[in-house]
Amino acid sequence: MRVALVTETWLPSVDGIVTRLVATVRELHAAGHDVLVIAPEGPGSAVTGAAVRTVPTVGATFLYGGKRWGLPLPRVGRYLREFDPTWSTS
Repeated sequence: MRVALVTETWLPSVDGIVTRLVATVRELHAAGHDVLVIAPEGPGSAVTGAAVRTVPTVGATFLYGGKRWGLPLPRVGRYLREFDPTWSTS
């Protein structure tokens, strides 16, 4: 199966969202699935078992201490089309 995960927060952040996503990527990879993560650009964004494609970020000092968040740009659709994830209707 080809699985795409799109997230607004990613490594090097360490929080509940990122921790669960990294664990999910590792489990999917261990089960033999191809995984794509579309995430905010930043240093240290690679994780074993997944291809990571990035999008530019934006941050505001008054929100979450200035944490950077990925922008939902049209390139996300292009990344998904290029990866061609497995779609399920069930």
